[in-house]
Amino acid sequence: MKRLKLHIGATALSFGVAAAQAPTELPECGMNCLSKVVAEPVFSNSTQEQLCHDEMFYAAMSKCLTQVCTAMETLRTVNISATECGLPIRNNGAALEISSWTIFSLAMLFAALRFMWKYFERSHWGLDDTFMLLSAGFLIPQAVLTQLMVENGVGRDIWTLSDSEMVTSFKLFFFHQLNYFLLLGLAKASILAFYLRIFPDRKFRITVWLTQTFNLSSTFVCLIVMLTLRRPVALNWEDWEGIYPYGRVRSQELLYLTHAMLNITLDVWMVIIPTTQLYYLGLKIRKKIGVIAMFSVGIFLIISSVVRFVYLRSFLSGKQGTEKRALKALIWACIEPCVGVMVGCSPNIRHAFKILGGEEWEKTSAATSDDAEDVEQILFANKFQELSVDKEGESSDEDDDVGQPQSPVAARTVSRKPRGKGKKARKYKKPKKGKKQDTKDPATDEIPIESIRIIEDNGEVGLVTDYLLAVYSTVKEWADLRAYTQSLWKEVAYEGLNSAVAGAVSNLTISMVKRTNVAIFVDFPGHDTYETIMNTITRGNMDRAQGKFRLALFALDPDGEQHSQKETAVDIKEQFLIHAYQDLRDFVLDFQANRTGKPTKAMQAKISKWDPNFNLERATNEERVNWRRCYTIKWLYDLVNVFSSIVVQRNTVRGEKHVYENVDWSASGPWGVHRVLFGLNEFAGDITSMAMKKPGTDITKMIYPHHVFQMQCIVDSFTVSRGWSLSALHGHMLEAPAKKGRARRDVDLFLDRQNKRVFAGYCQTVDLLKQILEKDGKMAQHKDFFEIIKIAQLDFVDFLGEHKYTTGLDTIPPSRFADHNPNGLQEYSPFLCGVGLEEGLEIAYRIGMFLWERMPEPTLMIHLHNAVVQKGYLSRPVGLCATLEDLFKHTFFAHGRKPKSGFVDALLASVGQPGSRQAQAQRQAIRYRRRFAENVHQLFDLEINQIFKRNSMLTTCRRAGWNLEAIPDEELQFGSMMFFERLSRAKHVSEKELEDTVLVQKARTVGMTDKEIIEATNKLSSIANNTLEVPNEVLDRYAPEGFQFPPSAGSEALDGRDILELAKFDILSDVAGIAPISSLNYLGVTCWLLITFGRIEERLKEAGNPVYFEAYEGSGPWKSEKRVALALLALKGDNEECLRIVADTLNEARSGFMDFIYWEDLETEPREREADVDPSLGNECTVM
Repeated sequence: MKRLKLHIGATALSFGVAAAQAPTELPECGMNCLSKVVAEPVFSNSTQEQLCHDEMFYAAMSKCLTQVCTAMETLRTVNISATECGLPIRNNGAALEISSWTIFSLAMLFAALRFMWKYFERSHWGLDDTFMLLSAGFLIPQAVLTQLMVENGVGRDIWTLSDSEMVTSFKLFFFHQLNYFLLLGLAKASILAFYLRIFPDRKFRITVWLTQTFNLSSTFVCLIVMLTLRRPVALNWEDWEGIYPYGRVRSQELLYLTHAMLNITLDVWMVIIPTTQLYYLGLKIRKKIGVIAMFSVGIFLIISSVVRFVYLRSFLSGKQGTEKRALKALIWACIEPCVGVMVGCSPNIRHAFKILGGEEWEKTSAATSDDAEDVEQILFANKFQELSVDKEGESSDEDDDVGQPQSPVAARTVSRKPRGKGKKARKYKKPKKGKKQDTKDPATDEIPIESIRIIEDNGEVGLVTDYLLAVYSTVKEWADLRAYTQSLWKEVAYEGLNSAVAGAVSNLTISMVKRTNVAIFVDFPGHDTYETIMNTITRGNMDRAQGKFRLALFALDPDGEQHSQKETAVDIKEQFLIHAYQDLRDFVLDFQANRTGKPTKAMQAKISKWDPNFNLERATNEERVNWRRCYTIKWLYDLVNVFSSIVVQRNTVRGEKHVYENVDWSASGPWGVHRVLFGLNEFAGDITSMAMKKPGTDITKMIYPHHVFQMQCIVDSFTVSRGWSLSALHGHMLEAPAKKGRARRDVDLFLDRQNKRVFAGYCQTVDLLKQILEKDGKMAQHKDFFEIIKIAQLDFVDFLGEHKYTTGLDTIPPSRFADHNPNGLQEYSPFLCGVGLEEGLEIAYRIGMFLWERMPEPTLMIHLHNAVVQKGYLSRPVGLCATLEDLFKHTFFAHGRKPKSGFVDALLASVGQPGSRQAQAQRQAIRYRRRFAENVHQLFDLEINQIFKRNSMLTTCRRAGWNLEAIPDEELQFGSMMFFERLSRAKHVSEKELEDTVLVQKARTVGMTDKEIIEATNKLSSIANNTLEVPNEVLDRYAPEGFQFPPSAGSEALDGRDILELAKFDILSDVAGIAPISSLNYLGVTCWLLITFGRIEERLKEAGNPVYFEAYEGSGPWKSEKRVALALLALKGDNEECLRIVADTLNEARSGFMDFIYWEDLETEPREREADVDPSLGNECTVM
């Protein structure tokens, strides 16, 4: 071991050899060296005392000993020599011990302060925190290993150590070095992760990610090399003498030096890269230097790395005094990772200092330099002053030394270059004399330094923050989508729009809000909650911000000139959904107070007098808002009581002991298998989870924008049915309550609990199907699947439109609406009924498709019907069969083409061969889904079907997570609006030719030319362009200078509302329109098919037809499926009588498609928009 021999050689240099009086005790090699050196003329006449202090003698003896003696022999020789010379034993272990524990304590203090601030401020936990926690954790074994090394002789003269102490010391040193490598890598990883949290520049982030990759990979490589240089690993300590004849031994000096140099290079690079971003901050020189200095504390890490490298290199060089340098290198190996932890924690120390009361102490100091300002405050002073919502002419105490021009119309988004020649880019406002400038801003308390993202706007008007831009964009989307969904539910109440359509489109809007929140705030972890967003846009004071945002409407004549104007203050508590948030928050806090499902006495006193028939037209605005608040809290109590009823009853009735705050209330959790609601399970699970937390739990960090938006949609669906809607421009809009706007209207038609329509209502057809299957002797064959159908029927009856809660549940508090309607949860919520009906239609469709996949009659009947029509035995098609052929032509017929001959081959081509690999794979898929499906939608995923695998628009949207952009091109049906919208994005190869995509191929398959495709898609583009652009002079007049508007009017792309309108058209078509596959009662159709097939069998048997007897009494291979045999023999066409009987039976049983839909009618004509559409709903002619 080279490093040990160097150390021993240095020790020999220090002590020499003087063993003339005890030569027999010296090892043989030592005696030989002594004889050889003493015999030299230079030393031959010297006495022992002279030799003990002769440095030339030391050097000669050291050279000889390291060449011919083993490490143990050298140490023994040195030990005897030092004893004979009377040299003192040195012990410098105390220096290592004191240094190690001192720097360890400081580092742990920094880490403790960092995590204390995280805890008390409830700051978001990021990747940098994880790395720092690991770093702090590995500091503990570092300190323990150092202490154990001291106790085992490190720091003492090496020749005084025993063999066992040597082995233990080297073992501890080995693990100390491993821990050192790991600690440095983790500390640097934490600092780099911190950079990623605060700097958004794409190139910079790529650089940091590459640096992070290099840091972690180099750390990993060094650890592996350290572990593999000596094999087996035990040689690192057992072979400290370097004499073992086995194993693989390689020098470690190169590894130590390489790691040290890489470490210094990385430290320097990590100090340089943030300064490239901070240099361009729009700050005064003094403050800019302060910010850069804040990020330059890594210099201390560079210093410690360089000092350790110097001592390490000196030690490995083997020069005189290397034992001292070895000890110092070890000391700095303890200091360096601790400094890394302290550097990583330094940005949070000021926050922790405030928590500990540091601000009070700071106030007592004589003076405080401006340089002591926290970097967080500096950054916000420069970038968040754009948050001002003060009126023109008002002066804000919160303005820094740079102000912002004001306007009657609040600023929209980000600053821009001024338009026109000679315009000023920006004006600067001096602070008033005598008025103290307060740099404190409540918004800054909500957003710590690591969440500030810095961007530069071409150097024109200073800095803005992309967080603020994200907030503006998000809040604007809320207002737009809220207005859109409000109009949807108004259509339901007043114009008879099917509530399932409104429910499905509402799901799309909620998904849009959720995705926007995730996409925009992915770089702002911990700051995507609703409360943080509101504190940002209102500067922490919602009441003060009320009235500061204004909306202006412009009327333009055909020449584009302005001739009238309407301007109003925006009610931000409505448009920013603040009322909905406060009601939701107050409900959760009240429920947490006792978690019994009953309001507190104070809350009960406030909501007890709520009346659903309250005259909203005669009420004041405040009375209407309070009426809505009472409704919201009552409804939420019922929702949580219903959703939690299973677990609560398990505790109260069965004596189980479920801890409510620990229960997984999510829809996908273990209790999600128990159906209690339709359509609203995810929202109910989230709200229940909040409500069931212990009192005092901070739930504001759990409420996200999509929760508040969905709550607003739920409330709006009810208020608009009572004649109350809200407009950003006109405020409260009132009219008489809707006469036919009953929430359960469409649900009752779907279920038909009173059995008013044969084959139409779902509940009745389940019982009818059971009777038919039992009569035909097929119940045993379909028993398992029919049990699923029956379960769905019972769930629909118990939880869709009505609930067991209506009649009371054991130990569950009664409905808060019990005084008016015990079923108030459903009766007073068009939204719940709509989204519940939407999910019910999905489940009914999935069950219908799976049932048809399992039984042959639907496919056989359609092919028999087509055959008798094509052969002329049936003068006109049966309406039901003809419509099914059109809706499912690609399902019933290969390539979607009805055969005109070769009917047997066509049937076989459509169903596939029964023993094929595809059929086997399908059966395996079914077994797998049944075992691992988490919900009914996964259990009945149509993709595992072989024949009936077409998804409806509803199931397609759910499969895509209600994200229209996530729908694959392959699943878009030709002719749908979404198909053509997606098709319009196809690239043009030339003026009349399109790129060969999936959708273009579909369009070409049906006979469309590329020219026709382009013309059709251009009509969609005209929707986006069919708006008047607001003139520049209007924008200049009402928008503050230095601000720009995002592109909207005249854009080639459709905006979110246009896309939703297209999706609404397709969903309406699917639910109750021109392609209504979700409106068809497939169980009712199945009953008709089975009854008709039975009549065909009876007529053939009565006629003594040979086809019948061959199929039912013959000895063919179709014993188990006689109806398949009958259809195949009939389709062969050899027996004309058979086909005539089939045609006559179908003619007698003739039935239309409308007889089997859930609704009273379908909408086959396009809906016309209301004449009095609120102009503030769009953004084409308004400025906010």
